[in-house]
Amino acid sequence: MPLRHELGDDYEAAGTLDRLGDPHTALGKHDQARAAWREALELYRQQGRSTDAERVQRQLDDLESTPEPVMPPGAAESAENG
Repeated sequence: MPLRHELGDDYEAAGTLDRLGDPHTALGKHDQARAAWREALELYRQQGRSTDAERVQRQLDDLESTPEPVMPPGAAESAENG
């Protein structure tokens, strides 16, 4: 997302980061989902987009209560190389 930030397109960057959280969560990459949603949350708050900020905060709260998936040995490497 640095390029969008450099171009001053934080409005679109917030939405993109928000949407990135879902596939990361589905793939069990909770740390990456969390990072994307936290950045989106910060941008939404800066932009006064309270409805979006509240929704993303709920997603983060839900993620905190979700246990990290346990992957069998070698599964992570297979998924990345797949």
